[in-house]
Amino acid sequence: CQCEVGPQGRLILRCVATHANILSTDLELVAESNIPLYEMQVRDSDLEELKKEFPANINEHMEILTLDNTKIGQVYIGNILRPMKNLRRVRLDNETVQQIDREMFENLDRLEEIGVNAANLVTVKENAFLSLNLSLLSLRHNHLTQIPSAVTKLPFLVELDLFENPIEVVNDQEALVLQSTLKHIQKLVMNKIQCDCTLGKGEFLNWVRRRGISGVTCGEPPSLLGREITKLTTKQMCDTSATTSLAGGLLFIVLLVHFSAWTLG
Repeated sequence: CQCEVGPQGRLILRCVATHANILSTDLELVAESNIPLYEMQVRDSDLEELKKEFPANINEHMEILTLDNTKIGQVYIGNILRPMKNLRRVRLDNETVQQIDREMFENLDRLEEIGVNAANLVTVKENAFLSLNLSLLSLRHNHLTQIPSAVTKLPFLVELDLFENPIEVVNDQEALVLQSTLKHIQKLVMNKIQCDCTLGKGEFLNWVRRRGISGVTCGEPPSLLGREITKLTTKQMCDTSATTSLAGGLLFIVLLVHFSAWTLG
């Protein structure tokens, strides 16, 4: 681990290719120095055996924590985070966090930003972010199939990043709940949306257009891949859907004719 002085003379600890016991020893040395540690980054390391919270002097001042590919056990993440009462930003990248529940970030009232990216995340419990006042939530490169209902408990959320999650549809009911709760949202990153006539005439597109929310792009059909939905007309979406359906129908007829000819022959 290496220490450096960041902006405003604040101490930052950066660790690469370290182990749980070495990190614990380094943190104890920092704690004994009585120099406040405001930020820590641990990357490409082995913290599998890290099962207890950090020294009190470390937790007291920590504002920014990044764990990236550290093999830390999901069950211990909450134990490490919860004593950091001044934590403002936390990133858990390339870890194994298949589920986010309330205990993970409980009582971290000063949290503004959370990132759980490329973590094999499947489930976000409805009360996962209860009592938090996040402005940014990033859940990129995971396995979520719908926008987690937990985000509706974040009234001050400005940016929600769901890039590379297989979320293809946001139905009208989900859209109505989102627009009634996310009053400050400006950016919603999604890139797998099915851009068809249902979307074109639905509440989700209506809300995104009306609020001027950026970041939602088409995943299907191929002709609209990567296009931002707010820059498409309902007619474009419906025409593309009709063309796709027609092409599929013609292909079926051609195959049927060939099959019939082969059978008769």
